[in-house]
Amino acid sequence: MSTCDPEPDGARQELHGTTNQPVRVLVVDDRELSRKLLCYLLNGRGFTVAAVADAEATELFIRTARPDVLLVDIELPGIHGLELTRRLRADTTTSALIILLVTARAMAGDREKGFEAGCDAYLAKPIDTRALPEVIRTLVARLCARPRSPIAVTGRCDDP
Repeated sequence: MSTCDPEPDGARQELHGTTNQPVRVLVVDDRELSRKLLCYLLNGRGFTVAAVADAEATELFIRTARPDVLLVDIELPGIHGLELTRRLRADTTTSALIILLVTARAMAGDREKGFEAGCDAYLAKPIDTRALPEVIRTLVARLCARPRSPIAVTGRCDDP
C-alpha cells in the first residue's frame, strides 16, 4: 500500500455536507505507473489519495482507512475488479462506497457488466487527466444529492 502526500487544506464533500477535509480516494490498480499517475493527478486537488495493487489489499485497507471513493481497475490479479465491486456492494459496511471502474477494456458489454456489478461510474482509458478531479467531484456531488444510481461517464472522463 502506498499513500500519496495529502493536501492539508483541501475541500472534502461528505455524503451529508461539506467539511474542510479532502475526499479520501483509494486507487486500486496492479500497474505501478497507473497508481502513481492517478495519485499525482488527484493529490493536492482536494483529495487524499492512497493506492493498492490488488483486491485483497483493498479489502484490508478499507476496513481501517474508510475511503470515500475507489478507482478500481477491472483487470486485477486474483480477484477481478468486477468481483471486488460485487463483494463491496454485498457488504453492509462497504456498500455505500463510491466506486468508479477504470479500464483499458472498452469491449461491448463491459460497461453494462460494471453497472450490474454495482459500480457508480465507468471510465475508459485513456483518461482525460485534466478532467478527472472534476469528474470525481461531480460524481460525489450527484450521489450525495440523490439516491444511488449508476452514472454513465463515457469515453475519457469528458462527459460527467
